[in-house]
Amino acid sequence: MVEVLAIEEKMKLIGSQQAINIDPIKPSVLYIPPTLTDAEIIGTEYTDPEYIVPELIPEGLTVLAGKPKIGKSLLALDIAMSVAMGGRALGTFDVQQMEVLYMTLEDSKRRLKTRLSVMLQNYPATNLFHSALSWPRMDKGFIPILDNWLRAHPNTRLIIIDTFTKIRGLKRAGFTMYEKDYNEVTALKAFADEKKVSIILIHHLRKSSATDIMDLVSGSVGVTISILISTRTSAKIPSPALTSLTCWHWKRRDCSQCQ
Repeated sequence: MVEVLAIEEKMKLIGSQQAINIDPIKPSVLYIPPTLTDAEIIGTEYTDPEYIVPELIPEGLTVLAGKPKIGKSLLALDIAMSVAMGGRALGTFDVQQMEVLYMTLEDSKRRLKTRLSVMLQNYPATNLFHSALSWPRMDKGFIPILDNWLRAHPNTRLIIIDTFTKIRGLKRAGFTMYEKDYNEVTALKAFADEKKVSIILIHHLRKSSATDIMDLVSGSVGVTISILISTRTSAKIPSPALTSLTCWHWKRRDCSQCQ
């Protein structure tokens, strides 16, 4: 009792009861967040993230952004089927065969079949490509349900969400657009990092122009905290389903902007 009173007095002196974190299990013990010294950080060997698509799609979160109808879904589907087949993504990058989950939340089964037929050509179906035409939103259990799905399919390494708009939480009261987007994208990134999978989050570009490519992403800049790939039309790339989507810009925290 004496210890609890002492803690309350300290809170009053600081001026906010939220200024000191208290372990809820042991209320009389002050919680101190763990820290690392510079020597510990320098002396630790940190492994580089693995790439699902070499030099392009690493483990973690990738935001694939482009204007409406430019071919974002076809680009993502080309990558997904290349990974499921264990072939060459976009006609350039050799990829290992892995299971894939594609949340095609804006398409019908019929349209998806047409696109898959183009991708597969004369090759047999893989049984490693999984498609979901619906999924709960972020505020309706998106991540716990995805976690359950991965437990049932532990060999899945690539997850594609088409599109961010379809999974955004609808309950946004009490938060700014930036805060809501930032929190949801951060949660997706943390989940991908923890599970060592790659999540590609498809999103839209703004209609207005911008000098910084990161500012082109539709809505709040909260969605650009992670890797960004944006696309626009130009010449051709060697892929059976993609014939005009070529000029890419990508930017991530551990490298300068690339094209």
